[in-house]
Amino acid sequence: MKRIVKLTEQDLYRIVKKVISEQIRTEKEGKSKTIDITGNWDAGYYSYDKLPDTVKKDFKVKLGEISNFLTENPTADITLTIEVGESQLPNYDKEKNKSLNTGDLAKFRGETIKTKIESELDNLQGKGLIKNRPTVNIKPIVGSTEYNKSEYQKVCGSNLNSSECKSLRDLFKKDQFVRIQMSVKTKGECIGNLRVSVEYNREKHLTKFPTVHNCNEGIFKVLMNGVWIGTANLNNKGENQTPPETVSGLFQKVPVVRKVDGKNRVCTWTLDTETASEILSKGQNSITLAIQGINVKDRDKGVHADVPYVTIERYDTKTKRYVVVYKGFPNITLKRGSEQVTTLGSLDACATKIISKFENNEA
Repeated sequence: MKRIVKLTEQDLYRIVKKVISEQIRTEKEGKSKTIDITGNWDAGYYSYDKLPDTVKKDFKVKLGEISNFLTENPTADITLTIEVGESQLPNYDKEKNKSLNTGDLAKFRGETIKTKIESELDNLQGKGLIKNRPTVNIKPIVGSTEYNKSEYQKVCGSNLNSSECKSLRDLFKKDQFVRIQMSVKTKGECIGNLRVSVEYNREKHLTKFPTVHNCNEGIFKVLMNGVWIGTANLNNKGENQTPPETVSGLFQKVPVVRKVDGKNRVCTWTLDTETASEILSKGQNSITLAIQGINVKDRDKGVHADVPYVTIERYDTKTKRYVVVYKGFPNITLKRGSEQVTTLGSLDACATKIISKFENNEA
């Protein structure tokens, strides 16, 4: 006997969300790489010419691995971090014959490796093998093995070749290394927490348009790169009555915060990383915001044609504050009863600047 299983819209949504979540997690875990360079400079040296031949040979192989990783992810947002370890042993610049402060030798060696990597990036970009140039950072790391001058001189002062001295120096040697961390920023990470508001504000509306909006036919789908993030319900059931009745079938992919005071109606969404990733996967390094009217069956005139007020805010992870990218009335024309998708404008992939449209910006 066949069993028929009925799935609701919410069931389907949960299934699709789980699949997308798994894809994102796999991508995030599968696109990070650490490369260790075998060997190091002799004490006090840092220029490429002074790098031992065996280490140069290994570095060239590792540089090839870096190139392969980058060309396999040509449009990804990648950060290369050169981690250079330095022990607490006092260092002396043997190339310029002068003393060095703690961390200087690691920094100089990091600059040498960075120069070689930047040259390889120039080569890859020149051949069109990568579109997004990775960010290259240097991270000097001072080792944890504590240096005690009197103890060191007691063990190694008279005989650097003794087994006791060798054992002690081996501890410091573990703190000396060069490795390169390559991390791919997860799609959508830079627009996680992006906040989008679609609203009807009577005071602002009257500064641009001659009439006010007093109807119960203000339902719009809100889309980003074609992904339906939610439905803007700008209905008002009379001058001072709130909230309006629930319209069946409204879909919210991202939880909506709706505020109504009779005259003004505001719907706000804050993107999570998963939704942002889906949005970016549909675009070419950009984000396009659009709305689409929804006609409610028991109403004869159809969705209204008043242009909504739109605000887009990007979350700045450094200042931990929201930065307004756009706020205003997009320069669009809506037709009463039309369910045509209308583009409001486009931003770059990290919502830092406007690419097209989004006119009348008050930000």
